[in-house]
Amino acid sequence: MTVSDRTMTETQRLSWPPGFADRSQVKRFFQDMPIIGINKRAHRHICAQLDSRCAACLRAWGDDPEVLRLLLVVAPLVREYMRWPSAHFMPDDPCDILFFDPTMELRSAEAMMSIGDALNLNDSVSEGLFKGFETMSFGELLGRLAQALRKGSG
Repeated sequence: MTVSDRTMTETQRLSWPPGFADRSQVKRFFQDMPIIGINKRAHRHICAQLDSRCAACLRAWGDDPEVLRLLLVVAPLVREYMRWPSAHFMPDDPCDILFFDPTMELRSAEAMMSIGDALNLNDSVSEGLFKGFETMSFGELLGRLAQALRKGSG
């Protein structure tokens, strides 16, 4: 990977591997199989993108202290539960990719519960915040969390 390739991937939002969305019936049958499964390949593809990023991607979040505090709590939890190689997430990264779980372990649900616990949100509030997360960006999710925390402390 060249320096210009690395710079380009550091600033681009995460993406699915080519052809991932177009899964035929045969591919869906094999998607969860270790080594040959398309889900495993998708996970490796996302890991490679995250590996290409560095801490400098934090600049994309701006300088709002509230957002940065939330990011310092939420990003490491997403990294830990979803087993990503780093927490160098960008505001435009799609949540359906960040919470992608190629296993049957319900890691995304555990991550969401852990985030709610870490932010001291009750279960009903936490559940509502994650409703429809598949269509949100990570920045939008943090915005929802910030709004809920402001309402809770107000």
